[in-house]
Amino acid sequence: AVPTTPETVETMALMEEGLRRIETLTHRLLKLSRESPPDLGPMRVGEVVGEALRFVDGDVASTIERVPGEGSLALVDRDRACEALANVLDNALHACRGGGRVSVQVVSLEGPRAMTCIEVRDTGEGIPKDQLGRVFDMFYTTKAVGEGTGLVLAITRRVMEEHGGSVTLDSDERGTCVRLSFPVYSPSRGES
Repeated sequence: AVPTTPETVETMALMEEGLRRIETLTHRLLKLSRESPPDLGPMRVGEVVGEALRFVDGDVASTIERVPGEGSLALVDRDRACEALANVLDNALHACRGGGRVSVQVVSLEGPRAMTCIEVRDTGEGIPKDQLGRVFDMFYTTKAVGEGTGLVLAITRRVMEEHGGSVTLDSDERGTCVRLSFPVYSPSRGES
C-alpha cells in the first residue's frame, strides 16, 4: 500500500492531471487526423448545445448561462459538432477562471444564405488584437505553457468547414464571442 501523506496525494493528483492532458491531446490529434466524412443528419442546432454541455464538467457547466432557443434545422454531425462546441466552452471557462461569465445562445442570421448560429460569449480577459489573426492556426495558443494545446480553434474550424459553415471570433478587453454558424437546412428541398 502507498502511504497517503499530503505530498503523496499531491503528487498523485499532479500525475493524474498530466495523464488527463496527454489523453485529451492524443484524442484531439486523432480526431483532427481522421479522414472519415462527417455523419450529417438534420437536427436543431440547440440540441448541440444541450449535448455539448454534458461534455463539460457538471459543476462548471452549471455556471454557464444558457439562453433559451433551439434555432433552425441544420445538417449536423452530432458528435463532431458537440466536441467542437464543448472545446469552445472550455476555452471560454478558462478565460473566466479569474472571474467572469460565460453564456451560450442560438441565434438566426438572415442574408443571402440563412444561418443558424451558436454564440459562446465570455467576459474573460479577451485576446490581444495582435494575436487575433493567428487564433485558428494549428498549435497556436494564447494560454501559458502547459495550459493549452493550440488545437481547439483549429479543430473547430475544420469541423465547421465539414458542415459547410464557419467559425468566427471577436474579442476585446471586455471578453470574447465565438460564433459557430451552420447553414439552415430545408427538409422540403432536401438541401441547405
